[in-house]
Formats: sequence, C-alpha cells, structure tokens
Amino acid sequence: GSAIIRYLREFHTSLNIDPNHIFFWGSSAGSFIGLHLSYVEDSERPESTFEGTFTPDLGCIDCEGNNYSHLSRPNAVIATWGAIGNLDYIDEHENVPTALFHGTSDIVVPYNQGYPFTLNITLPYVYGSLQISDRMTELGISNLLVIEDSEPHEYYGTLNGSFNLGGGPNEYWDLILDSAFNFLYAQLNTQ
Repeated sequence: GSAIIRYLREFHTSLNIDPNHIFFWGSSAGSFIGLHLSYVEDSERPESTFEGTFTPDLGCIDCEGNNYSHLSRPNAVIATWGAIGNLDYIDEHENVPTALFHGTSDIVVPYNQGYPFTLNITLPYVYGSLQISDRMTELGISNLLVIEDSEPHEYYGTLNGSFNLGGGPNEYWDLILDSAFNFLYAQLNTQ
C-alpha cells in the first residue's frame, strides 16, 4: 500500500493527479490495509511482521516496492467493514480523515471489537468501525461513521467482493457511494 501512494506522488505530474489529495478506499481486508497504512508507524509494527522461525521479515513500512521518498499515508480513507489491530495506532498527529461503514450483523469483521470470523483461533483481536470512530473523535480526527443495524458483511450487494455472488448493487450501494463521495469532496477543501 505505501509503495502505491509513494508511486502516485512521484509520478503525479504525468498521471495528472494532485499529490496532496490521494484517497484510499478499501473493502474488508482492503479496509484493514487502508487503516493500517494510515496509522501504523514503523515503531508500532506488530511482532508477526518481523522474522520468526517460520516467517520472513516483512520489512519496514516504506522500504518495500520502490525507493521513492514521499509521504506514504493517504490524505483520506474510506473503510467499508474494516478494522484495526490496535486503537493506540491512531494518534492525533496521524490525522487521516476516515469514513467508516459497517453492519451490526457482520460476522466476518466485528463492527465493535472482537475476533474476525467470530473465532478465537489464530486471528488477532481487532477493533471495528465503532471503536475506530470513537478513538478518532476523541483525538479530533475528522471521521464519518455509518452503522447499519442488522446488516452483514459487504451489505451493499457483494459476497467475497463479487457482485455476481452477492446479487449486485442494492439500495445501500448508492447510499454508501454518496456518503463516501461527499466525505471525500469535503476533504478537498480542508487540506
């Protein structure tokens, strides 16, 4: 993720984009990536990212993918049904405005806090959209929280990221798009 952001900033002129308004939108695991990309510092890397008996060292946050020297955090994030591994990752100096969307019946990623897939096996405990929003509000970080009562994971009409499997865009699709686009549009005037 950080290599992509650095690449976009390096080639912003030829790509005809504003390097100060790069937004990240992730769904499920993509939201985990966007949230961690925005808030985890090298000093906070989880122990599981370091070399172990059966695992390679995954490297520092900005030392993989390319050598471009640019800020690797996006300017805003849209996180649909995502979570973060530790609320303490979110600091006031890492001010990345975030819009969060989640259903209360999500058994894949908890909207509040808990284990992904509601299983306490080898997966780490995570903090969902409700907890993330509370932390951001406490720190004065701009955020939008949309919690839909009794809705599952990917409640806008997909299943495992596929509209074919999930029945296609439903009534929540336009609501999420409109809310997210309005949130991002507001960020254009604040940064």
